[in-house]
Amino acid sequence: MNGQSMMPKRGWRFRLAAAVGLLTSAAIPDARAEPANTLYTAAPLTFYVARGTPDICGPGCSEWIVAEGRFGEGSADKFRAMLARLGKQKLPVFFNSLGGLGNEAIAIGRLMRAKGLESALGRTIPADCGGKEAEKTKECIDLKKSGKKLEADLLVSEGLCASACVYAVLGGKTRVLAPGAHLGIHAGKVASLNTKQLKQVQKFSPRQLKEDSQRRKDKLRAYVREMGIDTALVDVSEAVPNEDLRYLTRAEIVKFGIDRRSFAETPWKFVDDPSTAPAITKFFMEPRGQEKRDFPTSYIRLACGNSGKATVAYSRGLIADEINKAQVKFLVGEEGLSVASTGVRQYAWIENERSFDVRFAATDFSRLRVSGNVVEILETSGTSPDSSTHTVKLSAKGWGEAIGRLREKCMNPNGISDQGTRG
Repeated sequence: MNGQSMMPKRGWRFRLAAAVGLLTSAAIPDARAEPANTLYTAAPLTFYVARGTPDICGPGCSEWIVAEGRFGEGSADKFRAMLARLGKQKLPVFFNSLGGLGNEAIAIGRLMRAKGLESALGRTIPADCGGKEAEKTKECIDLKKSGKKLEADLLVSEGLCASACVYAVLGGKTRVLAPGAHLGIHAGKVASLNTKQLKQVQKFSPRQLKEDSQRRKDKLRAYVREMGIDTALVDVSEAVPNEDLRYLTRAEIVKFGIDRRSFAETPWKFVDDPSTAPAITKFFMEPRGQEKRDFPTSYIRLACGNSGKATVAYSRGLIADEINKAQVKFLVGEEGLSVASTGVRQYAWIENERSFDVRFAATDFSRLRVSGNVVEILETSGTSPDSSTHTVKLSAKGWGEAIGRLREKCMNPNGISDQGTRG
């Protein structure tokens, strides 16, 4: 989970160490979000090609390169070798990493840019590993190192890229960060590679250390500028103590030019992993506020309720000083489905320092039919005729199939009942 950037002339490197302690499940109200997995903090960076269902990694995309683990010595060489094996094939690269050696991350970023590859975040679950919990097993890790193309699932909303990993992602010709994914930043840290170099570092004067630190920052700014990203990203990162980790807000991601989309959504994702109850999840973010410069993330989750019914939980991201909507209605079925507010909460695993209006409803599956290409959510500010109304329009692609699979699970006598809002 440690990261380093570039090799200064004295033979020692700068480390960007991700503060994993901030990401443990104890601080997260949802078991699905557990980014501080020791697999990613201890295992060296592994590359392999995964294959999933049509459009799983984007329109027309069913195969992608997985990059997960710690950036270490030789990571860039391994990536270069993989690109050589793929030849003219251009696959998107999905990262899930807490960092590592920054000079390796930057080298990988430049390789991606030269090849014209897309970068993204996502958690890849190989089918033969047997679910999320089995990712830590030796059998699963060996499978990822086998060089085989693996059938897999891809969870774009669970992607985590922190510390040096951020600089690798910047190398993508296009960068696609799904709502729910996280980019973590902090300041660099001086580190040495061996005892001999450590003794050399200890002899450096404060002035020498300051000069080397400035050279490191200048090189980072030059690289970020080369990638077409606002160099303010470096300044913001350096302002975060190395022992801490801060997630970039969506407004910062847009402002810095990392992913300039003002609206983004994840697919209607049916998840049936042994570690969690079966559910359908979707994240989306949209511009809000007077100047449309805030981009709160919202989260929808459908699960199994009592007596074969479905539950619908809607955690709507709020902007500063926003008053909860009086009425929120999903325009599905013949009558629509109103979701009642259960209160305002904070879910750091969705978005840090953001409040959410959490709404909930239970309904028959027959009321969840969608006839068009869009799932609309009608949000009304009051009950009077002149109340303002905001309509959220989400893609309905995959809705019907996901609802069918969830209904089958919920009707199964051995299915898991899950009545909580859980986000």
